[in-house]
Amino acid sequence: MPSNNTYLMSDLKLGQAAQFSVLVEEGDIAQFAELSQDFSLIHMNKEKAIEAGFQGRVVHGSLIASYFSAIVGVYLPGDTALLLQSENRFHSPAYSNARLLITGKIVAIHSVLECLEIAMKATNEQGKRIASGKWLVKVRKV
Repeated sequence: MPSNNTYLMSDLKLGQAAQFSVLVEEGDIAQFAELSQDFSLIHMNKEKAIEAGFQGRVVHGSLIASYFSAIVGVYLPGDTALLLQSENRFHSPAYSNARLLITGKIVAIHSVLECLEIAMKATNEQGKRIASGKWLVKVRKV
């Protein structure tokens, strides 16, 4: 488990970014299904997913978005973060055993409101965009 950053507003700069890589294994999909109660067959059964036109078990979109949450709560700004709003788009499916690069970049700083806008992106090992988003984050005082 990574140690959390603790950035204050004065520490943060436009264009500042954070990223990490994650391997989404079949067990992660099963655990997320238990937590979310989304047992759709495209997530749970490889053969059914293939019958539906996919290449294999599809990773839940919300599981991918949960990695965006790690950008905010662990890396940028870290322990000082309070999520106010999230907007996510899903461009291409990710499949079980996919390695994803999760990136967040500060695209706006609202100093008076002590808020950041962070652009999120998830890409696979081939560089294909899987998901993107824009998150509004309050930076709390420690």
